[in-house]
Amino acid sequence: MADVGQSENRRNVRGIVGTSFRHLTTWWSDMRERRRLGSEFATLERQGQLDSVLQDAGVSRSSVQAILHAHPGARRRLSGMMQRLGLSRRALHDSGAQHEVELTCTLCEATGKCQHWLDSGATTGNEKFCPNAETLERLRTAIAKQAKR
Repeated sequence: MADVGQSENRRNVRGIVGTSFRHLTTWWSDMRERRRLGSEFATLERQGQLDSVLQDAGVSRSSVQAILHAHPGARRRLSGMMQRLGLSRRALHDSGAQHEVELTCTLCEATGKCQHWLDSGATTGNEKFCPNAETLERLRTAIAKQAKR
């Protein structure tokens, strides 16, 4: 009987260590990606091109720090939310709202609530915190109408 308890404890410890390692790996990868993007922004700044690139993207210079902070987690959260809601990147692109949705997600301040929602497995309730919820719901409705035809 003691062996069963020890075996269970080992599995629990392995699970905790594995989860912690995955979180650490993701954190490290995100930091490297942020550093890469920051370097890219710095290069554009040195070349005198940053303002025109930001303008083309519809982003203000004051948003650069928010973009760096959110990158690349915003992309993962948006993909997770769209998957949870049954939406594809293709559908978002075809809707013409891709740029707006991605920018809103990148500059969003509800990242903790979003990640908690994603971790929970919920399929509703995102409208309480997500500034893209209305747009994503319109897209879901449009896709559902097309499927009925």
